[in-house]
Amino acid sequence: MPFVQHPLGLSLEQVLDIRPPKTPTLELLKLLLRYILAGLFSVFEEAELKEPAPRKVLINRVIYKSWRIPCTPPRLPLIADFGEARLADENHRGQDIIMPDVYRAQEDILNINWDIKVDIWSIAMVIGTSVAGRTFFKARNDQRLLDDTHHRAEMAAIMGPSS
Repeated sequence: MPFVQHPLGLSLEQVLDIRPPKTPTLELLKLLLRYILAGLFSVFEEAELKEPAPRKVLINRVIYKSWRIPCTPPRLPLIADFGEARLADENHRGQDIIMPDVYRAQEDILNINWDIKVDIWSIAMVIGTSVAGRTFFKARNDQRLLDDTHHRAEMAAIMGPSS
């Protein structure tokens, strides 16, 4: 079960409430993303350098033992919703939708093999939504029903046709 620690300061939502028009500037977004990614990777890199994770090396892959998630007393961690999380195998393909409607990557829409690159798409969609103040795609037809054809057409209109 994933955990999220209590924030040490203002949340992004609180920062945006302070400043109009309640969307981050590109500069603020770059700064936030830089801190988030640096924080995520530095903890694991330092731990791996000091004490390499036990691993089992197979012919086609390496299996690493998971690190314990540190809990900082006296606050208890909060449960976070990673309801669509998957194990990080090389490729996935399934009948299940893996992302929220308007954020879906093309691999998800087309039900083709996908890998961790869809996470990069997800980050881009969340950042884009934060900057624009709205989602890029509606993904709905005239009856307001989720429609993959409309979604792909909206993607092509913004990014050009897929190759």
